Amino acid sequence: MPLEIIQHIMEDSSRCPAWTAKGPRCRNQLSTRPIISSIGNLPSVEISGLLSQIQSLINSTLCSTHRRVALREIEGWKADFANLSTVQGPRDSSYVHDRRLLAIASWIYLMSKDAASQKDKSASPLPKIKTELESKIKQINPIQEFKPYVATARAERLAEEITKLVKRPLLPSEINRAGFIYIFWQIGNFGYMKIGLSADVGRRLKEWEKQCKKKIDVHFPDINGDEDHEDLQKVPHICRVEALVHMELLEYRRIEKKCPGCSRSHKEYFEISKEIAIQVVRKWIGWMRSLPYEKRTIGGKDQWVLKIGCCGRMTRNRLVDPVQCMENPKPLPQDYSNYLRRVCLTPGCRVESGLGAPGSSNESVNAATTLGVKIRKARGEEVVTVAHHGFLLLNEVHHPRVGEDMVGTVPDTRPELDVALVELTPAASASFTNNCYFQAEPPRRLMLGESIRAGS
Repeated sequence: MPLEIIQHIMEDSSRCPAWTAKGPRCRNQLSTRPIISSIGNLPSVEISGLLSQIQSLINSTLCSTHRRVALREIEGWKADFANLSTVQGPRDSSYVHDRRLLAIASWIYLMSKDAASQKDKSASPLPKIKTELESKIKQINPIQEFKPYVATARAERLAEEITKLVKRPLLPSEINRAGFIYIFWQIGNFGYMKIGLSADVGRRLKEWEKQCKKKIDVHFPDINGDEDHEDLQKVPHICRVEALVHMELLEYRRIEKKCPGCSRSHKEYFEISKEIAIQVVRKWIGWMRSLPYEKRTIGGKDQWVLKIGCCGRMTRNRLVDPVQCMENPKPLPQDYSNYLRRVCLTPGCRVESGLGAPGSSNESVNAATTLGVKIRKARGEEVVTVAHHGFLLLNEVHHPRVGEDMVGTVPDTRPELDVALVELTPAASASFTNNCYFQAEPPRRLMLGESIRAGS
């Protein structure tokens, strides 16, 4: 149960522990026996019976007015409880993009572990229940309150904002500082991640616990793991890594209104699953470990700037990771950055075919795909491969979309291989390199197209 409900029960177990619309606790007296006795008679159940158990708890603890409200609210959760069988525990939740379902699954998992470790078959639960409730009040952290983070960057232009940050020379404070990105959560507050940086994660977490009087659990890195593991090796330019992580997760950033422990407003919380948070952090850490910045003398001053061409064996991650935590289907995220004008064209860059012929049914339709690799034909002409099915309307190839740069045409197709060959314009050909490529996450499982959620 929420901490505030437990506190209300301890103060007066004969009154309804809910709140009124204006804020104070409900004054209604319960006509049934005291709440503690009712709770003591509730049996342990399997997950399949959890919903009915919660309904029993509502009937046992709330007045008639608040009981109607709560039972009406629980109706909206029936589908989530019905789907609980698809999530066996937090480790299996990476495929689940419903935050409510993940929160329920994580809560059940932790409560089950706690119950199993404290189970005592020889004792009757009823005489001890008041003592247990009192001890829980001391152990459970206060519930956090969050509000949206108001950013200067625009979330709908996230790719452009990240590009600007990537290309910006390192600030003096970003050049020499190395360290770690950490992800932790305050136990009891599911779905909210604190993402920050430190040169010593263990020491920093102890400082947070002492300052904010909160029990904290670490999601990343595993500070008790193998010290030789890559996650426990310091990352250069760590301040820039933190800024990139925060920028990518901008839509999910939240502010803790007032910390119950230190009374400050903490601004580095994100309402997102730990799986996605870790994935984004590892992406930018890996990118920074590839040493994308170099020291150059510009205008008589030394600056650390982005390397030209991303040469060598480096990979370039897409600016906005396609794995996003969305409850409602939205258009799939696209990287509309113009790499021809900014850095160089590489395998994986987005291209579109021209619009359909005027007057045809495809007049306002085009198709998108990504560039493949540059190859040399038998007579020496250099061409770049693309997916043939992406260019069935016209032979023009535009980057990153129609209306910007035309980078070539399709003189040759091999439909039996689903490959089209693009003859690049001189500018595009000079820019293109096979030495750099986008790094994509391998698929985890096969699904029917109609079953895939947008953004997953």
